[in-house]
Amino acid sequence: MYKKNIKPFFPTGSRAIILIVMVIGIGAFFYGLDRDTSISILGLVIFLISVFTLSGRYGVQIEFMGHRYRSYLSFIYILKFGSWKDLPEIKEITISPVRHFVSKHSLKDNIYTEIFQIKLIVPDSGDPIIISRGLYGEMLIEAEDLSKKLGVPVKEF
Repeated sequence: MYKKNIKPFFPTGSRAIILIVMVIGIGAFFYGLDRDTSISILGLVIFLISVFTLSGRYGVQIEFMGHRYRSYLSFIYILKFGSWKDLPEIKEITISPVRHFVSKHSLKDNIYTEIFQIKLIVPDSGDPIIISRGLYGEMLIEAEDLSKKLGVPVKEF
């Protein structure tokens, strides 16, 4: 079994807002303990909904023995929503860059970071199966491991 969380459900900006709402929920909970139970309950509900939404992630699972896979949306790392599909014949595994980050190291120097993704390429289909995203070294190790399990070559772009 191969299981990998690919990326968060909400983008970074939205997660920051949800985190602020979570802090407001905690504040309302403790404020309500002294004054009004309904405010405390509302604060607890806001906090729990925030925790639930912050934990949302996209991911993929592959069952090698059952020859099936699924792309899923998970919450709190336990609840996974996504239907299983038959794993088609895989032509190759590719590693390709998808995003570049530039950060200032000093006034003169920039640090460049590339994010790569692993895709399973299916013959006679335009839609590859995206398996993972991360730094090049991690993706190469992961792709080689998948290559051994699936018996297909790895190509780098």
